[in-house]
Amino acid sequence: MNKYLVVLGVALVAAACRDNPVTSPAAERAVIATQRQHLVLPVTDNGDGTATVVFQPGPGRNNGTDQGTLYGGKDTDIEQYKDLVINYSGSPYIGHFNSDCSPSRHSFSLYQFDVTDLPDPSVVTSARLELYHMLFRGYHQMWPTATTNFSLYPVLTPWNETAVTWATQPALGAELIAVTLPTDTRTPLPPPYDDVGIAFRGWVPLDVTALYGSWKDGSLPNYGIAYKRTTQFCEAGTVATWTYTASSDIGDAMPGWLPTSAAWRPKLVVTYVTNHTPTVSIIPPFSAPVGAPVTFGANAFDEDGDALSYAWTIDGVAAGTTPTITYVFADAGQHVVGVTVSDGKVRGTASATAPYFVMTQAQWVDMMRRTLTLAGLDKGLTNSLVTKLDAATKSLASGNIAAAQGQLGAFKNDVEAALKTGRLPAALANQLLNMVNQLLGAL
Repeated sequence: MNKYLVVLGVALVAAACRDNPVTSPAAERAVIATQRQHLVLPVTDNGDGTATVVFQPGPGRNNGTDQGTLYGGKDTDIEQYKDLVINYSGSPYIGHFNSDCSPSRHSFSLYQFDVTDLPDPSVVTSARLELYHMLFRGYHQMWPTATTNFSLYPVLTPWNETAVTWATQPALGAELIAVTLPTDTRTPLPPPYDDVGIAFRGWVPLDVTALYGSWKDGSLPNYGIAYKRTTQFCEAGTVATWTYTASSDIGDAMPGWLPTSAAWRPKLVVTYVTNHTPTVSIIPPFSAPVGAPVTFGANAFDEDGDALSYAWTIDGVAAGTTPTITYVFADAGQHVVGVTVSDGKVRGTASATAPYFVMTQAQWVDMMRRTLTLAGLDKGLTNSLVTKLDAATKSLASGNIAAAQGQLGAFKNDVEAALKTGRLPAALANQLLNMVNQLLGAL
């Protein structure tokens, strides 16, 4: 699915004029001209919680101030060959020479993309510079090496597309990326290019995710990148070896000695997360005795409305895949309950854990006893109920489960009766009934 991305929107002329009062039509035009326009780029929804935006500038030289046509590319090659003041901006091809024979010939390319309107690095999963390579060999000769290497470098100082030369080249940082292309073949092109053979032609992706992040967060000024061929071989006379990439000025079926296509222009391809990570927390019940079924629920939410899957663990062991689970603990003590929810998309997983303490059955009865004695009830009623709990404790200790069930059943009946007659407050009675029911369910 294709959409269009307006990352920051377009500045409103009315607001510009309000904030910058003018006194003449000429001044008004000047104010409008200073309002920065913003990119509107096609976006592809990848269906996995990410989207990809492609910035592929077209022809039109940058005017040297880095404020040229919004969709015009800024790229060129600079060459050391006879004349040091040659500037090649505007050419459909960008040369990469590294000759080891006379006359010496060296050149490399410069590219710069305005990333202001592109996604924030906090959501970016990848950023790729994609260059279309055209490696050709003339005069029916084979390529001189089996592989050809290129390297990418950050540009550290400003440069003017229409004026930069070998003598005024910008400073470069350390090598960031190296790529190797297979170049030991030669497939002749059809007429009128039949004297030219292809060693390699196609897209080469270069991972600039880290560099993109540095540009966006301001830790490295964005003066673009330099691209060099590091493999050396002779390029002189009839030893016609051409290592080119397409520039932003290339178009369809342009006149010349090589094929051309507007689709080959350099592009910056940025993939970023559109999915919202779900949230989850565990709703733990009150403690339970060993052997009692305990139900845990996940409080999960997905802002995008995506269906969620669940994965529960108890002490690190898988325990269920539904929004709620019921579990029976066989051992008393501290346990860890965990749940992970996922919407199946990129950055679509969230997890939560909660401690859960399980009592022995004797500890559970003792907690019921202490709840009674601290309630300040009628001594006769309290003693009667505590006597039944004491008997149940002895039966459990001796392993007489049937007797314990009977004694706990009698306790339950007395609590229900005291509730009906008003001798027990409702809140306390319900608490005791819940506790005895849990224990009976464990036996």
